[in-house]
Amino acid sequence: MIAHKHDRGDLRAVVFNCLLVAIATMSTATFASGQSRPDPRARPPWADTAGESGVYPHGDAVDVYRTVLDLLYRDGEKRPTVIVMHDTAEGRSGDGPCPVACDRIWPHKSRMDTATILAFARQSPKRPRMQKFAYPVPIVFMSYDDRQRLRHDGLGQLAADKIPLTYDGQEFRVAFQRKYPGAWGTVTLTRVGFNAEHSEALVQVGQTCGEGCYSDEVMFLRRFKSGWAIVERIPNSAEVSIQRGNLRYRGPAGTHPSESEILIGRPVGSLTRWESQGSDGVYAAVLDSLYSFWGTSPKQVVSPTDF
Repeated sequence: MIAHKHDRGDLRAVVFNCLLVAIATMSTATFASGQSRPDPRARPPWADTAGESGVYPHGDAVDVYRTVLDLLYRDGEKRPTVIVMHDTAEGRSGDGPCPVACDRIWPHKSRMDTATILAFARQSPKRPRMQKFAYPVPIVFMSYDDRQRLRHDGLGQLAADKIPLTYDGQEFRVAFQRKYPGAWGTVTLTRVGFNAEHSEALVQVGQTCGEGCYSDEVMFLRRFKSGWAIVERIPNSAEVSIQRGNLRYRGPAGTHPSESEILIGRPVGSLTRWESQGSDGVYAAVLDSLYSFWGTSPKQVVSPTDF
């Protein structure tokens, strides 16, 4: 009787093991056929940061950064005397592609490699410290503590000059302009998301140019034989109501990702058009439409800057 029970137990074990083998075989066959292959967008985005470098940029990211700075701080022959950059490569924020499958679509006009989008969307929360890299315009790094000190200095300057604090950020702008009179504003960059071939890249760029003057955007770049080129500017938000002194708005034309801008520009040295190039012809056409009537025109046009 006892031996009979052992036999039945062994039989049940054999049957159970056979079922496990059958299930595993079916799962492997189904996965191999691609019928239930897991969506790579659904994988957890968080990565271990222990092996990541504590400084940035390096490798191809350096050339991507240079290309971004070329767009922001080269306007023909005009350049700032210094570029003030945040001292940390911050994580991406705001609108943008989802790190996992989600119910919304990130608006953009360019055809992008899915690997590029996922590499950018799945950046780890690590915030590496910026390191120096060669660029024609001197770069200085500014920390959050530096910003706070400038705010305190600006409050003191406003009080000493008996100027009321009217706008949020006014105190920072006053001290910033005094310390960096030739700067056009500040810039914050994230780490770069590359596809496997490093032929495409995405990077988020934030700029401030005083109170009521800022932008936040994602730039899409492609690599050509002659170098990297910015193909599309995809805005998250932007505002430009006040520009003072050398401070300049260098952000996108739109304020929402659906208003992204495809750039005509190509790698430096080819067909890039700068802001200051070609504007004379546009202004002349506008003035002709306003002030030329059947061969007659006023002797002088007075602009607000003449007052």
